[in-house]
Amino acid sequence: MPLRALAGPARDLSFFSGLDPGVRIVAAVVLLVAVLNIVGTFLLWRSLRRFRSRFATASPADPPPAIANAELAGATLHHDGIAQREREAFYRRASEASTDAIWEWRVGSRGIAWGDAIGERFGYPDARAGTTVDWCLERIHPDDRPGTLENVRRALAAGDEAWSAEFRFRRADDSYAHVLARARLFRDDAGAPSWVVGAMIDISERKQTEDALRWTASHDPLTGLPNRGFFDRELEAVLGAAGPDKVGLILLGLDNFTEIRDAWGPAAGDALLRAFADQLTDIAPAGATVARLGVDEFAIVVPRLPPVRATLETISAIAARLTPSFAFQGAAIDCSASLGAAFAPDDGRDRQALLRSAGLALYDAKAAGRGAVRIFKEEMRVSIEERAAMILIARDAIADDRIVPFYQAKVDLKTCEIVGFEALLRWHHHRRGLQPPKAIDAAFADMELAARLTDRMIDRVIHDARGWLDRGIEFRRLAINGSAPDFVRGDFAERLLERLHRAGISPARFELEVTESVFIGQIADNVERILNTLSSAGTTIALDDFGTGYASLSHIKQFPVDTLKIDQSFISARAADDPDDLAIVRAVIGLGQSLGISTVAEGVESLAQVNLLRREGCDVGQGYLFGRAVAAVHVPRVIAELPTLWQVGATGEIEARGPQFARPGEVSVADL
Repeated sequence: MPLRALAGPARDLSFFSGLDPGVRIVAAVVLLVAVLNIVGTFLLWRSLRRFRSRFATASPADPPPAIANAELAGATLHHDGIAQREREAFYRRASEASTDAIWEWRVGSRGIAWGDAIGERFGYPDARAGTTVDWCLERIHPDDRPGTLENVRRALAAGDEAWSAEFRFRRADDSYAHVLARARLFRDDAGAPSWVVGAMIDISERKQTEDALRWTASHDPLTGLPNRGFFDRELEAVLGAAGPDKVGLILLGLDNFTEIRDAWGPAAGDALLRAFADQLTDIAPAGATVARLGVDEFAIVVPRLPPVRATLETISAIAARLTPSFAFQGAAIDCSASLGAAFAPDDGRDRQALLRSAGLALYDAKAAGRGAVRIFKEEMRVSIEERAAMILIARDAIADDRIVPFYQAKVDLKTCEIVGFEALLRWHHHRRGLQPPKAIDAAFADMELAARLTDRMIDRVIHDARGWLDRGIEFRRLAINGSAPDFVRGDFAERLLERLHRAGISPARFELEVTESVFIGQIADNVERILNTLSSAGTTIALDDFGTGYASLSHIKQFPVDTLKIDQSFISARAADDPDDLAIVRAVIGLGQSLGISTVAEGVESLAQVNLLRREGCDVGQGYLFGRAVAAVHVPRVIAELPTLWQVGATGEIEARGPQFARPGEVSVADL
């Protein structure tokens, strides 16, 4: 509608008077929008004419090579009815306002004209005066140039109307920017290619963000190592490309990570993991991939391993280079790692099979002790299955309340009186009856299960003790065993004392037996505090299997030890004739006498052993001579009758008094 056609009605507003107010408002808005559209179109047309000749066209010269022309031209757009010069002016004006590097090129010329952003974003202010096609190509990263040009060729061959590509473009300071380049080609009225306009957008920040996200998705943020997902893909790729060569897979598990983290705190655990990751990265063979698979488990994938190198020596060399300690807050913390290795294709042709084999080797290494190294062998499958069955049986036995204590008497070698009992773990099998702890031996290497077994034993022993006291039966002192997992829990002493308090039993009626191994490692601080807490409450502390572990005199001095238990391996039937065994027995007894610590001999089976120990000054004996471990129901009988079976004879030696006591053997739970 012509502008003057609207003038009359606009001047005479009387026609609105007869309309509804709402209709009048709508009509007014429609009229206003129409006027603004017409005015805006007129202003845009005038602006296009004003800026259509801002950039001087690059002087035509010999045309650039045909390939270069085609590669930078991009796709074509057919004539759309807008004048060529008006479109040029529009794009030039856009280049002034844009932060992207706008460029244009007249088909047939050698030069390219640039907008202001080529100087501001990429450091080439002189390029605004014009560059050549070759200048642009030279600044595309050499690794990206072939692919970029190939993209252009494919677009042209397909007759596409637009071209775009991502590549790295060199800035003036020789750094590279990630750019997104887009180009369009316009034709003249005759349909011939005449003008190309494009934009080069700096997407470096976006690429950095994308790269960071990809890195995070495939790497462990704490250690910086590849994570499980990356490892799985890498192992698949390595196995697929192995050919005739072997592929080595090494799994590594930190032996005492939980103890270190519990004793020193989470910061120490993180520091250990980072230090261990750095070590593995440094010592891994060239071309190997190091990854973190779990909390304290790592892996090394060694591709293209010649058969001659697929040996225990190769793996042992890696283990030998691991540093056994790391520094944290000025302290050297001891740590170690167990290694299990498997090789493809012998131990598994695919990722899952090879992982299973290496995992079995690592499991076997951990069972062998700290810092052990194992290469997979087929018989490991049977061993692991047996261990897994033990753990399952132990879990079921705990859940079904089939863990029971049996009690073995301790006898004073001077008076032949009972001085107490040791509570020994037994468990009941549905078909086989009563079983020794050895039948679930693997459960004691499991931190969680071992602690639960101790808790169950303590509850049952306290229950039995309360029952005896209620019946007026004097059992003197009960010994219970504590293992390393119990000391990892910092509140072990408080929990034990609280249970005794609830049952109304004095802590002085209990003794805690520990092996020498608990004194070693990062839980030593926990051990010292727990033992001191129990000792202050009246509970005595016995050092079990003395002479077979790692304890030193400094440990006996540091910890509140009241009793040394001489291991039964030194109290053999030939102890009297074996000078080495006898020397050890005498040394332990003499050490106890010097320090005011009582001594207990385990494994006593004959009168000859008893009298030898008595002559050497041993205080207490324990073994089959005085009776096997019995169920709680038989303890009152043992207390009543055992002292009547032995006496100190006229020669000063212990001898039997009358007929031998029919000692009750171990009975089934059904008899309790």
